[in-house]
Amino acid sequence: MALLADLKSSQEELEAQLSKRMADFEAQLRASSPHADSQTKLASDFYAFRDLVWGLLKNMRQQITDCANSMDSMEMRYRRKALLFNGIPESVDNVSDAVISTIQKSLELPDIEASQIVLCHRLGEKSDKRSRPVLVRFSTYSVKATVWKNKTLLKGTSVSLCEFLTRSRQATFVRARSYFGMRNCWSTDGVITVKLPDGVRRKINTGDELDRLIQTFPKSAVRDASQTLPNSGTRAPAASKQTSQPSTSSSSLSKVLTRKQTAKK
Repeated sequence: MALLADLKSSQEELEAQLSKRMADFEAQLRASSPHADSQTKLASDFYAFRDLVWGLLKNMRQQITDCANSMDSMEMRYRRKALLFNGIPESVDNVSDAVISTIQKSLELPDIEASQIVLCHRLGEKSDKRSRPVLVRFSTYSVKATVWKNKTLLKGTSVSLCEFLTRSRQATFVRARSYFGMRNCWSTDGVITVKLPDGVRRKINTGDELDRLIQTFPKSAVRDASQTLPNSGTRAPAASKQTSQPSTSSSSLSKVLTRKQTAKK
């Protein structure tokens, strides 16, 4: 992935240089006399060459993007059996025992044993500010899915679970939650789900897909949607005493009329 990123960066630099030189040449071409036949043919050849170059660069850019997305999908598939445990203190010597204890007690999964964990270690450099996440890779996908399913049981504890997303997908996930809200974005098996302001749930994997959603739903639409009721999708009506008073008075009036009719009989 790093090699593809470098390749994409090099192409962007090449495009910037070509764009600058073509713009300079076009400015000189326009400044020259437009009546000469040679100048007219030169201008025609230049524009044809420019369109050809931009077409080739566009195809190359698309091929690089497709290749990067394919590699990202393969890497994400390799990570399907892994989860990140956040919040386990650095003072814990044996992180494997701490993870097993969390799974069996906090997640209420006593049947999961240490033999079903094939990899368990911390990620990143040690820091005094916060504890490093613990990467846990399970023996089968079903075990990982069972643990992930019970993640809500960790609410109120110091430990939390998250998926082991690729770098590009994690960046997309963070952007999506920042724009659409934390409660409207989540991931399952590496696929990011975004609940849009119109209530539709859209699954995305790349930053380009997120950019299209952001263009479709500007920030004003997202802000308005956050002020609606979660179930009906409409704004909460303001409480009013006037709406309840007529029903109460009419009910009392009907009772009085009923008593009068009974007394006459």
